[in-house]
Amino acid sequence: MKNVELFKKIYRQITDHPETHDQGIWESDCGTARCVAGWALYFHNSKQSVHRTAEDILWGEGPRSTLRGSWEAIAAKTILGLTDDEAEDLFFEGKEDWVVERVKEYAGL
Repeated sequence: MKNVELFKKIYRQITDHPETHDQGIWESDCGTARCVAGWALYFHNSKQSVHRTAEDILWGEGPRSTLRGSWEAIAAKTILGLTDDEAEDLFFEGKEDWVVERVKEYAGL
């Protein structure tokens, strides 16, 4: 089941502040821009880096996933309630406008 509330937060963030959305980075050095997966991890725990949050989510769980990429992608997929294919499309798609529309759809807006 998709985490609709988390998708709503992400959608508001990336549409109200588009300068904070960059599908090419998990989290900018100054913490002002993130990809969709990065925003999911940030909203899950804003007190630490997205990388540390991903480790906390997955520590000891040994998730089974065919999703390419890192722990961050698998952790974000987990908290957002996505399938591997949905996460692959959403996290690794380079078209910002397409990604925003998909987040809106998953948010039920």
